[in-house]
Amino acid sequence: MKKYLESLGKTVRHQFPVKFKVEDVKRNADLPYFNEVESGDTRELLKSNEFDAVILVDGSNVFQFYDTTVSEDDPPKFLELKKVLLVDHHPEQHEKIATKVVRETKASSTAEVIFRELLPAHFIDKDIATLGYKAIMSDTGNFQWNFFSSTLEVCAKLLDRGINIDLIIDQFSFNKTKESFELLSLVIENLTFDEKLGSCFLLLSNSARKKLNIDPRKLKIIRDIFLFDVARRIPEYPRGFFIYEGDNDTVHIHGRGSSLRNKISLPKLFGSLGSNSGGHFNASGMVYEGGFEEYKEKFLVALAKAVKESTEAEK
Repeated sequence: MKKYLESLGKTVRHQFPVKFKVEDVKRNADLPYFNEVESGDTRELLKSNEFDAVILVDGSNVFQFYDTTVSEDDPPKFLELKKVLLVDHHPEQHEKIATKVVRETKASSTAEVIFRELLPAHFIDKDIATLGYKAIMSDTGNFQWNFFSSTLEVCAKLLDRGINIDLIIDQFSFNKTKESFELLSLVIENLTFDEKLGSCFLLLSNSARKKLNIDPRKLKIIRDIFLFDVARRIPEYPRGFFIYEGDNDTVHIHGRGSSLRNKISLPKLFGSLGSNSGGHFNASGMVYEGGFEEYKEKFLVALAKAVKESTEAEK
């Protein structure tokens, strides 16, 4: 998007709303134009109101576009800006954050929407195509979930541009560290299973995190390991939930479900607990303000109710 707008004579800043970590830079350094992406909290940048337009990509809620780990106070007031375009593929939320929306829920990713609806074919060269294919490959888990015939059509056109497929495959398949395997072992050792609920769980209270020496950096790695490598891999347990205790009396939860076997809408499940975070049928999450044990019990009750309703509906 940035390179296309620059080709039209526009001045563009591209900012990721959370500061890149060293491992983020190392992992993505070989991608085209990665050195042009800024990172960090967006609130001060947006307060200047120096832009003719703001484009938000891949999110439906305001908290996804600023760094809530710095502070949740004073979120960006996007509707006070002149023009705000939102490009997304998630289901629409009640929260309005843009003056114009390009949304396609039957798309694998926001990247697919951009390449189908916004970028002209003549503009897409090898580097741009490489970025697009990498984004689609990442959002579908290398075409394991949430892709459509339109996704493959877009990818075929990107492949025709002579993309650097070896770079993409290397990044996707050969990016594990020794530490990630050590943490995978930790995840496996601390998994719990509930046959009646058809779900597996990774539960980490602050006391458990302290005992296992899990700092915020390790916590993020553990989250990704659970969601991508564990949560929906066991046929008898088509749902997985990672629940951990955060700062300031908050509880964070991330859920993933099997596209074939899970029959419970995760956004609807979280919505029954007061969340408006959205997401996909099989991929969603929420933040709960309250105690860890209190939330865990409320969540298990809500999950049991959803399982019962789903079972009765199938009958």
